[in-house]
Amino acid sequence: MRYILYIVFIPILVAWYFLPIMHSLPAPTGKYNVATHYIDITIPAEKTNFTARTLPVQIWYPTKAQNSNFEHYGTHIITTLVKNLSSYTYIPEQIIKPFFDIQTHTYKNNLNLSGVSNCPILIFSHGFGAHPQFYTSYVQEWTSHGYIVVGITHIGGSFPTRASDGTVQTITDQITDTVHAYQALARWQEDINYVIDYLIKTKNTGGLFKDLYNIDKIGCIGHSFGGIAALASSRSNSYIKAIVNLDGALSFDPHSANRLIVPTLFLLQDYTRPSFLKTRLAASTIQPQEYLATKLGSFTNLCANTQAPCWIVSIKNSGHDSLSDLIFLKYPLSFILNIDIDTRNRIQSFGLINMYVIDFFNTYLKHQEPKHLSTLKKGQINIL
Repeated sequence: MRYILYIVFIPILVAWYFLPIMHSLPAPTGKYNVATHYIDITIPAEKTNFTARTLPVQIWYPTKAQNSNFEHYGTHIITTLVKNLSSYTYIPEQIIKPFFDIQTHTYKNNLNLSGVSNCPILIFSHGFGAHPQFYTSYVQEWTSHGYIVVGITHIGGSFPTRASDGTVQTITDQITDTVHAYQALARWQEDINYVIDYLIKTKNTGGLFKDLYNIDKIGCIGHSFGGIAALASSRSNSYIKAIVNLDGALSFDPHSANRLIVPTLFLLQDYTRPSFLKTRLAASTIQPQEYLATKLGSFTNLCANTQAPCWIVSIKNSGHDSLSDLIFLKYPLSFILNIDIDTRNRIQSFGLINMYVIDFFNTYLKHQEPKHLSTLKKGQINIL
């Protein structure tokens, strides 16, 4: 009888712990509420060096309005994820779906702008194989501080999603070699530039948010491969006034030896942890200290070759995936899946990352006096 109870109740307890699989997303700390709006932006064949494509774009924007109609997490990714898991495991979707039932702090399509105007814009570029909605916790925080965040889904390099016409868009990009990586980077850069052109056009022609945003205050922020896309775009688009590269490796940038054009914050994670080394360096002769020194050295060399303000912040004992919502994935699932969030307290990492991102953009887009950047050394590694 005792063993029967174990068989029945242990799975129930495990399931209860993992419902849902992520910890609650932190409530934004800024003075604004957060709402969202979805649009599709089509790049026609005559405007691209690649194939014509439609980019799903999610816009998060600040509002003073309130209601109780919050979005559930990952509206464009969870449906596909649940279907894929169900097909792979033969577990019914109805059983899998509650594990991904996570509420955000973002209102659904609340178009009541409530007098908010002249907001800076942050163009957000996700990591390779990811999606803008994998960064909801961070984006909500930035938006609550008065920024409009425009998240681009880079078709071909994003997590498989279901498009508005019902088709599933899969990953077709490759970044395993230099040729393909540079080609993907050029297309991602084109995505960013075209979305900025779209925002400028709708501003001048009376678009929905024309009074909400300021096209003279555009920043760009990206994670991993998206961080390199942000860096590349800053060299070709004069509307971009400041960028944040969230742990994007300079090896993907063919112009990494060039000077920086605009104020730049490199916000890097600590790669000396065993969980990283086991998977990334197992087949390599590179030693941890050698890898870290080479990685950090490439950023200091780039900063030394520029007149633009350049900041380098490394958050000790945090992993590459700490810069996404995976930071809130429950343990031991994060360990089993080898998610690189490392050993630092998730709330500490989340707070530090947001503190410097917001202070940086407040300084260079809102032209406020820096609160935290002033304590750092420009062009040098600041380990926090």
